[in-house]
Amino acid sequence: SLLMPFHFLEVALSNRLSDLLYARTNTDWPMRAMGERSWKNDINPIPGLPATPQWEIEKTRNKLNRNSRRVVTADCIISQMMFGFWVKLFNADYSQFLWTGGVRSQVFPHAPVNVDRNYARRKLEDLRVMRNRIAHHEIIFTKRPVATNDLIEEICGWLDPDLHHLVRTTSDFRKVNGGRPR
Repeated sequence: SLLMPFHFLEVALSNRLSDLLYARTNTDWPMRAMGERSWKNDINPIPGLPATPQWEIEKTRNKLNRNSRRVVTADCIISQMMFGFWVKLFNADYSQFLWTGGVRSQVFPHAPVNVDRNYARRKLEDLRVMRNRIAHHEIIFTKRPVATNDLIEEICGWLDPDLHHLVRTTSDFRKVNGGRPR
């Protein structure tokens, strides 16, 4: 029952970060990104964006091109990027490139004033670990699922109060968790 709130958060976060990447790169970054081995004359096709995330984007784009019967668009690529990719963009390596001006104005306009890049990164990393546990069917009852749900709702609120309301009112987590064996 935590997967639905995770999905809402992941889609909203990836869309917000995608918009930030478009603004910072001033280019169609999902279509232009290339790993370092593909750079022509060692020239970075997206200056400021390191090779590793570009390689992840290129890998996703190539996989889609191999497996798709239709034209692969930037939106297809963005939707297929892993949650971990988006969380890594909060690492210190991207401070100058992405986070000049702060994380609140760029991605979390409704976050409390104490939320900075590093605080957001730690919270998102905690959620990434829990999401992977759920995806791999691990037992999570002992991993503080209520705190995880609360954190998902909180971060959704940082993104958009309407998203927070949507997650809070449509998720069945509280009902399902309340009925679990003790």
